Parts: sequence; C-alpha cells; structure tokens
Amino acid sequence: MQNINIRKLIIGMIIVLALIIVLLRGDQFLELVATIQKGAIIPVIIAIVSQLGKYMAQAFAFAAAFKTVGEPTRPRDTLPLVFGTFFMNTIAPSLNTAGTMLIIDDSRCRGIPAGRATSAALLMQMSIESGFLTIMIVGFIVLQFAGHLDPIWFLVGL
Repeated sequence: MQNINIRKLIIGMIIVLALIIVLLRGDQFLELVATIQKGAIIPVIIAIVSQLGKYMAQAFAFAAAFKTVGEPTRPRDTLPLVFGTFFMNTIAPSLNTAGTMLIIDDSRCRGIPAGRATSAALLMQMSIESGFLTIMIVGFIVLQFAGHLDPIWFLVGL
C-alpha cells in the first residue's frame, strides 16, 4: 500500500512540475515545439527511440543487479525504478544517492531485505559510474591525440 502511495506522489510531483514549467516558460515550450516541427522527423524519431532503448537497457541492468544478489526481478518491474531514480537524482542533487535510496525503499516495500536491496542498488550505481569513467577516459585520450586536451578541462574531469 505504501509503495503505491510513493508512486502516486512521484507521478503527482512530475505532473505539477511539468505544469509549472509550461505555465512559467510557456513561450519557450512553444518555441521548442515549433523548432521540432521545422526539423527533420527522422533524427527526432531516432533520438526518441534511442532514449527509450537506454531506459529499457537500464531496466534490464537493474534486474541483473537484483539477480546477482539473489533476488530475481523482471525488467518490467524495474522500469519504474529507472524513471524514479532519474527523477529523484534530477530534482534532489545528492550525488545520485537520492535515486539509490528510492531503490532501497521500493525493494523493502516489495519484501526484499534491505541489505540485498542496498547491494543491488550500489552494484547498479557502480556500473553506471564505471561506464561513465570509461567514456571519459576514451574522450580524454581522443582529445589528447587530436591536440585539443585543455589541462583545465582535464583537471575538472578528474
């Protein structure tokens, strides 16, 4: 019951935030719509499909993380966690720990022990961070060979 209330609260917050943005920045929203209408439709469709594919891949990764700690979960059940963690990490700047806490709380409500839920959440967080680190290292190497690696950006990246 509490799990359903948390989901309703998050959905309600998303709707309220979307309405506030549209009301306060409606002119910019209309400009965005006009820009999208003027653009080529194929790249827009590719972008939408790519983003949905990313979310599905994260749902499968969450399911694999839970399976690793001995709690088999279906990707269909972890897909709301993907959107929930993205939302929480966006509105609550906490070095991505707000989303991790959401995973632990949701898992606890579904009867998964807190230790296993924490292990799965941290495993997933480590996989995301290691993927980001790999991309950054490759990017730095490419920039270095191209002669465009600014030492200040390198320090910021570190």
